[in-house]
Amino acid sequence: MKREKSYLLLLLILLLTVPVVQASLSIGTGTTFSLGSATLSLSGDWTNTGTFTAGSGTVIFNGASGNQTITNSSGETFYNITVNKAAGDVLLANNITVNGTLTLTGGDVDLNGKVLTLGSSGSLSETAGNTVKGATGYITCSSDLNAPSGVNPHGIGATITSAANLGATTIVRGHAAQSGQSNSGILRYFTITPTNNSSLNATVVINYDESELNSITESELTAFRSEDSGSTWTLIAGSTLNAGSNNVTSGGMATLSRLTLASTTNPLGESNSVLVKAKIFLEGCYNTETNQMGVAINSNIPLTSPYSQDARTVGSIPATITDWALVELRSTASGAAVASTSAFLRQDGCIVADNGTTDYIIMTADPGNYYLVVRHRNHLAVMSDETHAFNGLSSTLYNFTVDAATAFDKYYGGQAAVLETGVYGMFCGDPNNSDVVNATDYLNVKTQIGNSGYYKQDCNLSGTVNATDYLVVKPNSGKTSQIE
Repeated sequence: MKREKSYLLLLLILLLTVPVVQASLSIGTGTTFSLGSATLSLSGDWTNTGTFTAGSGTVIFNGASGNQTITNSSGETFYNITVNKAAGDVLLANNITVNGTLTLTGGDVDLNGKVLTLGSSGSLSETAGNTVKGATGYITCSSDLNAPSGVNPHGIGATITSAANLGATTIVRGHAAQSGQSNSGILRYFTITPTNNSSLNATVVINYDESELNSITESELTAFRSEDSGSTWTLIAGSTLNAGSNNVTSGGMATLSRLTLASTTNPLGESNSVLVKAKIFLEGCYNTETNQMGVAINSNIPLTSPYSQDARTVGSIPATITDWALVELRSTASGAAVASTSAFLRQDGCIVADNGTTDYIIMTADPGNYYLVVRHRNHLAVMSDETHAFNGLSSTLYNFTVDAATAFDKYYGGQAAVLETGVYGMFCGDPNNSDVVNATDYLNVKTQIGNSGYYKQDCNLSGTVNATDYLVVKPNSGKTSQIE
């Protein structure tokens, strides 16, 4: 008996210190196998009708050819799994959970209609051409996401950024091609379900493997979303492809749902948003020496837009921002706004996204031809002289600041402030937003003289209401907005 105990102890030490090489493993009924911290290499199948205790150990599937199957009708739980096969896949006969790391360096894991759960400390590590796949089944994980910044939960392949607290968030990754309009997407999709799913302004980077392209030309990839579990799809405006890194970035999403990638030429659905790219100068704070607008009130700009049409809130104000502006789209010159969006006006005149660098904004409107309107809280509103084509894939700059053809022909009604030779902008001096500069505006300024901060009466955006504001308003007396 003493000798048998010694042999058992020696075997235990070996299991904990050196890899165990075995063709296949079968844990019989009534048998318990504890791996501890050991590494077990298998060139054959895994079968368990008994009890397996994973510990912190690693199971390596390294068969030279053919599939290796994991079977446990009750579902199997591993700590670490490494797939390093010269040929063939690891095939799931039942659901599995990974609480450590699932590493794929050679060969794939075929879900085979089963569920692979990444536990609270579980993660997925794939390499190019070595992935989890399967037209049926899915990977799932859950994370608590509080204002995530570039977080790829459990390495599942969807990197999320949002200033909001999403709370407990479940992510499902499947590999069936999603379809719409008789077209198909790549062999990967994500369904992201946060507890808080409103006003997220989220950005998601969707990662993919080139083995999942599903005969789609990689350079045509863009993102689509579905609010009804894949029945109908909408193109996400402004998505950007990074083919070198194998991902597509989509931003400005108020909510999260099912996401996938498909072709721009054979889309799953049309866009209900458009990209708007425009440039405009404010006369009141334009500097002819720098050919830019000032940023003197930058630290006073509120996080919530002053425009009631879209009084949304951001997390911070980038240093290059001059002020908020309101952008509108109209189907007709005298019609109501089809869409209204608060946006940042950068010092170089570009209307930009919340990060201060993306030189377009996304507006909720069907692709089409629209008049473009820009409003500011103490300048006269302007509108494009004709309709401009907008869609969800690209945008042509509408530049109110220069006019190489005929003077003022960018402005509806032909009225614009001349800031310097060949440079145009919006007339300042309408702090009461009556669409006309008159004595009421002068009195409006006078009542606030001496105040510092964020005031409409600060027409030159210096940060203080003073006599200079009166002087910049007076020359524009009688000027009116041409917007009906």
